[in-house]
Order: sequence, then structure tokens, then C-alpha cells
Amino acid sequence: MSGRRRAAAASGGSTRALRIYPKSLCPLSVHVPHLEPIRTHPFTPAHPHVCRYRALLETIAAKLDARARAASASSASASSATSATTTTTTAPTPVPLLVMKLPPLGEDLTDAVNAKVDAYNAALTQVVLDFAKAQKALLKPAAGAMPRAVVMDVKLVDISSEFKAAIAKNQASRQAGGSWRPLVLPVPFSKAAKAIMGCQFAHDLWGRSFNAQSDAVGAAVLSPDAIHVNERGGDLIVGLLAAHLVKPLAPPASQ
Repeated sequence: MSGRRRAAAASGGSTRALRIYPKSLCPLSVHVPHLEPIRTHPFTPAHPHVCRYRALLETIAAKLDARARAASASSASASSATSATTTTTTAPTPVPLLVMKLPPLGEDLTDAVNAKVDAYNAALTQVVLDFAKAQKALLKPAAGAMPRAVVMDVKLVDISSEFKAAIAKNQASRQAGGSWRPLVLPVPFSKAAKAIMGCQFAHDLWGRSFNAQSDAVGAAVLSPDAIHVNERGGDLIVGLLAAHLVKPLAPPASQ
């Protein structure tokens, strides 16, 4: 693997589908651009990363719709053997789809690399908003158009803003306490790889939590490798996702 590909992989530069690994809750498992200079490769609607992301969302929706149609056809075939067939129009079933923005790389929010992450998040936001609008339009298909079996109920989860708020709060506290420098993304990749392995070894071999390692370098939500989240960052992600996925408990019935 070339150095450029390794660097892209370290920053989440894969073009594979969105994925968060439950063990580490690392948001950078979600693909990120190659962090090329924005002045050379702006994230326009025609940018390859934007096109891939748009295609990914459309593929998810199409596959879920096809699966729902197949299940509905199978059910209708089984029931038609014992009952008269009637023509009905069923409203599409909404399926929730959560798309997360990317958190900072390192905790220096003025770093050039985070300007690039912000640019990617802006492009990602526009893609998601356009996709959500298109999905809502499918709830009322045009005359003669085949209605969808499912439509995506798209929500954009702003992990970026939550992480930045936690980082800013931590930095204000640290700066008030004296001389301090924010955690920055190690470059070149060899330094980042060394930091990643060091964090993992300290955690697995010596039992040091990622929070404890972050505290030692003055970081808030990222581990000392400046890429992966610590336990505090993981808790932030879980809380943001749970707000969309977990239904509040119903109040107890009165006696």
C-alpha cells in the first residue's frame, strides 16, 4: 500500500459504506476524503467523494425498497390463495437513516486539516439534505408512478458540533490553568501509526483507559493519536444516536 493510500486510510479515506465499529466507536470508520488541498479539489456536486456518497444513499434506499417489495409480494401471493384479491394502495413505510457528520482530526480547531474536515461536512450536509428532500417527495408519487414500498426518514446527526463544543470547553479550562497546546494530528502517517499503536498498547497491556491517556495530553474527546475517540467521545456519540433510536419510556399507568 502506498504512503498516500495509508494516509488516506488513517484519515478514513476509504470509499466503503458507512460503518461504526461497536468496540471502539471510532467515527473515522466512516469514509473521509483524502484531505487534499481544498483550493485544488473543492467539494463541488461533481466531486468524486460527493458523487460516491450520493450514490451510496440512493443504493441503500433502492435495496431496502426492493427487499420490502419482495416481502410484500410473497405475502400477497400466500394470502391470495385463500381470499379474494383487492387492489389497494399502501402508504410507504418510513425507515430511519442516521447520517453522522465527521468529528475533528486532532483538537486544534484552527488547524488546516480541520478546515478540510469542515468542508467535507458542508458537502455531506448538502448531499443529505437533498436526499432527504427527494425521499419526502416519494411519499406522494406523481400520477402513474409506481409508489415506493419504503422511504428513508433521513436525520443528520451533528457529531462535529458536539465534539467542537466539548473541545472548546476543555481548551478554555486548560488555557486558564497556564501554558498548554492543543492536540494536533500527527504527520506524516508514520507518526500517526506510532501514536495509534502506543494508545492501543497502553490500553490493552497496561489497562490505561483512553480517557486517562487523553487527560495526560490535555485532550477532551480524542485519544492521543488525535484520530480515534476516547470513552468520553464514545459516550457523546452514543447519546446523540440514542436520541433518535431509543423511544422514551411511557409513564407508568395510574393505579
